[in-house]
Amino acid sequence: MLYEKYKRESLRTESLVNPINNKAFSLPERMTHASMGLLTEVGELIDSYKKSTYYGKKLDKINIEEEIGDIFWYLSLWNHVCYSRLLLEMPYCIKAITNRNKIFGLLVDKSNNLFRLSIEQDSFEACDLCYSFIYHCLIRLIELEKLSPLEKILQTNIDKLYKRYPDIFSTSNAIDRDLEEERITLEKGLLK
Repeated sequence: MLYEKYKRESLRTESLVNPINNKAFSLPERMTHASMGLLTEVGELIDSYKKSTYYGKKLDKINIEEEIGDIFWYLSLWNHVCYSRLLLEMPYCIKAITNRNKIFGLLVDKSNNLFRLSIEQDSFEACDLCYSFIYHCLIRLIELEKLSPLEKILQTNIDKLYKRYPDIFSTSNAIDRDLEEERITLEKGLLK
């Protein structure tokens, strides 16, 4: 699945209406949602490696790939809301990285920058740069860790979202998730 197609399919699961007041989320609220989600998912990705490195828990590559797919979901939302342009050429500073902790540092830094920019509503050129750095850091992590190809990760993420939200986003489906069924979907997509 190509990234452009992924972006179109993933957005059907965006929460567009505030469940508290039934009003559509504003553009700044949607930007904040995207940047908060990036921070959350980057944290979950790093947490998986932390548990493996420091607690001796077996590294769950299915979960790693799920978190990468979830980060791409929030990148897709950010791109849709802000019309961020992806710098297609991977910067040399990312190509040269051979240590995943350096990638994690960039992911945290650039996600933090997008959050700050979403609050301040300034410098969309900086947004493009942060967006592109996050995208290319994930591609480099996939290469370094010898994970599934990006297309497979994105398609499996869409399959999981269709399982969770058969039609469109719903608050009840977001809260009451069938994690076992989602794991089966992830394994079926990523292990084939």
